[in-house]
Amino acid sequence: MESSELKYAIVTGASSGIGAATAKILAKNGFHVIAGARRMDKLSELAAGNSNIDAVALDVTDQKSVDALATNLAGKPVSVLVNCAGGAFDADSILDSDPESWAKTYEVNVIGSVRMVKALAPLMKANGEGHIVVISSTAGHIAYENGGSYVAAKHGDTALARTLRLELNGEPIRSCSIPVSVVGKAKITTIEALSKNNTHPVQQAWIALDVPQCGYCQSGQIMAAAALLKRNPKPTDADIDNAMGNLCRCGTYQKIRDGIHVASGQKKLVDVLAQYSATPATRG
Repeated sequence: MESSELKYAIVTGASSGIGAATAKILAKNGFHVIAGARRMDKLSELAAGNSNIDAVALDVTDQKSVDALATNLAGKPVSVLVNCAGGAFDADSILDSDPESWAKTYEVNVIGSVRMVKALAPLMKANGEGHIVVISSTAGHIAYENGGSYVAAKHGDTALARTLRLELNGEPIRSCSIPVSVVGKAKITTIEALSKNNTHPVQQAWIALDVPQCGYCQSGQIMAAAALLKRNPKPTDADIDNAMGNLCRCGTYQKIRDGIHVASGQKKLVDVLAQYSATPATRG
């Protein structure tokens, strides 16, 4: 089928993670996907060899960038918008937080989605159908300490989807926020199933190097590290920094890098421990 005959799906934050996975599955299911993000190198990798994916530079915090995308899509059968762009930018308590970090978090997660909805909903109406998806989080339903800016933003995302559902009643456009459970029958490996008795090399390295501090993010860090080593058995520091997207509020990033290098066999555990003994303050 020619791309001109395909329904268009726009995915923000498509350079990695859920955004990239969403772009791939939509393309596989017959959509012409506009994969938007700021990191064009990652988008180019995503689109390589897939004629159903177009990589487009997009910054949802820049109204001109969003408007340019909408202009280029005028007259196209835009049917799906998946708002994946987002992120957390601090791990401070509310009393210690910087209001500028709150503003940035809200700008990327919520206002960015609002910009995209306002720009593309008219195209959906003209097309006679549409589905707006806002990727939220557990943080959009419950609160936790030292994550106030992200919790507030994700509550905003959830409220955005719910409000759209009411305001678009009678229009041929659906709106929803999506939990992880919608993967249905897909197989998901959690940290509990990564290995028996913590025997996975990453878990062994984590234990030996005492990587966790508070432990809050460590299940995500370990699973991300295991996934990285599965696709790249000998990663560089740059590879690790690029792949490990989970925020560590205790700042154990250097130990995370060392743990991955030990698990991959690129560093010897005894050498790393000796280095830590020489510099006891090593944490991040």
